[in-house]
Amino acid sequence: MKRVIPFLLVFFLLSVPSLLASEQETAEMLLAWAAQTMEAMKEKGYDMQFVNPEAAGQIFYLKNQHYIQMEGTFSPGNAFFFLCADGRQAKSVGIQILDEAGNVVNEHVPGENHAVGVLEPERTGTYYIRIILLETTGVPAAHVGYVLLYVKTQ
Repeated sequence: MKRVIPFLLVFFLLSVPSLLASEQETAEMLLAWAAQTMEAMKEKGYDMQFVNPEAAGQIFYLKNQHYIQMEGTFSPGNAFFFLCADGRQAKSVGIQILDEAGNVVNEHVPGENHAVGVLEPERTGTYYIRIILLETTGVPAAHVGYVLLYVKTQ
């Protein structure tokens, strides 16, 4: 079963006991990482923002060595940053960004509990974002999430 929760809801649901600890930890890790990234970019003179502040990202429950693929239309003039992280039950997560033809245009498979994919489209088009759970701590599935940030480049 796949669980998808917009991040805005996570803020309100963090105290609900029925949430799995791993899901809560994943949300907390992603939000902290996004805040650190945004602050670091601000110090370098970039105004990094969430693409959609009301639903800045999602959390998925994935089986070991499986992925979820999303699609979106992206336009030139921006650099898009997909920050991906997992909770304590996952060891390794990766991300791939593919163009309309299915060619990998960016990939980050670090063998850690976080990854980042960057997309700077040369033309407006559909791109596919693959969040991959590469390895768990021995459990059959784990929570993985992402946030989407951007910086104007033009």
